[in-house]
Amino acid sequence: MGSEAAKLNAEALEILSQGNFIGAKRKFQINAKKHPGHQTFNNLGQYYFTEGLEMKNGKVRNADTLGI
Repeated sequence: MGSEAAKLNAEALEILSQGNFIGAKRKFQINAKKHPGHQTFNNLGQYYFTEGLEMKNGKVRNADTLGI
């Protein structure tokens, strides 16, 4: 993984550890878009699998299939 991808991943994990799930998801999505690859897709998929997908109405939907 390139240094920018690793940096974005570390930032996302730090944000996630602080309980900011939306901020972490955005970082994971940006990282997957800018640096597509196994690690970035794995991180985003794991996020979807464990946290679900937030809908516009604020509800969270199961996103296991999307995560996998």
